[in-house]
Amino acid sequence: MILLTLLLGCQKEDICDRIETDTADSVAIAEPETPPEPEEPAEDFSMWENAALEILSPAAGLVIELDAPQIFEAAVLDSDGEPMEWDDITWTTDVSEEWTFDGASFEDNTLPAGQHTFRAETILPNGDRLVYALGGIKVQHPFAGTYSGTTTINATFPVGGGNTTTVSCAGAATLTVNLEGTAATGSSACILNLLGTDQETYYNFEVEISETTLGGLAIADLGITQRDFPLTGEIDEETMTATWADTVYGFIEVDGAFDLQRVSY
Repeated sequence: MILLTLLLGCQKEDICDRIETDTADSVAIAEPETPPEPEEPAEDFSMWENAALEILSPAAGLVIELDAPQIFEAAVLDSDGEPMEWDDITWTTDVSEEWTFDGASFEDNTLPAGQHTFRAETILPNGDRLVYALGGIKVQHPFAGTYSGTTTINATFPVGGGNTTTVSCAGAATLTVNLEGTAATGSSACILNLLGTDQETYYNFEVEISETTLGGLAIADLGITQRDFPLTGEIDEETMTATWADTVYGFIEVDGAFDLQRVSY
C-alpha cells in the first residue's frame, strides 16, 4: 500500500527512478534457486570380479583337416565357473597374421596348414584384460603324415649267349607328406649284387602330389654314378605306391617300386 502510494504520488524524477530500481531488485531476490540435478549412481562391475576366459573348442592336440569347417568357441566364466553373456572376444593364431575373428562362437574353414597356437582375448566392462592360449593343434591335408614300407629294386643285364639275368634287393623306405599334401620326401637303401659285386644302392625320393596322383623322381646313388628315375604312383589316406624304370650304363635295365603304409599323422 505504501509502495503504491509512493508510485502514484511520485513527482520527482530521481525518487521515481530509485523506487523502480529497488522494486526490480526485490523481485529478483525473491526468485527460487534451481536445485542441482541428482548424480547418477556408479555402475556396478562386481559381477565381473574374478572372471576367467576359456577356449572351449577346438580341443588341445586336435588334428583339423585342411579346408574343413571347424567350430571355434570361447566363454567368459564367472567366479563360480558359470558362463556369462559376453561376445566381445578376439581370436588370432601364430601361424598367420591374416587369420583373425571376433565373437564368442563362429565356424571357419580358412585356416592355413601348420601347427597352431590359438589366442583368445577380451577386455571386460570393469577394465580387466583376459587372455587364453591353446596350442598343439595341427591343420593339415588328409594325406599328410609319414608312410613307411619297402622299396624293391630289380636289375636285369645280359650274361652272354643272348641270355639275361635279374638280381633284386629290398630295403626299408620312409616318406613324409607335407602338411599341405602337395609333396613328399624320403629315402631308402638296399644292397644290389651287380655282376658279382654287392652294390649298396641309396634312393632319395622327391615326389609331387596332384590330388591322388604321384609324380617326381627316384634319385638313385649307384656309387659311381647317380641316376634320376621319373616315377609315377598313387596315394590315399592309408597307402602310397610308386614305380620307376630306366637303363643304367647302357645295358642294365633297372626298375623299382615302393609300397608304403601310413604310420603317423
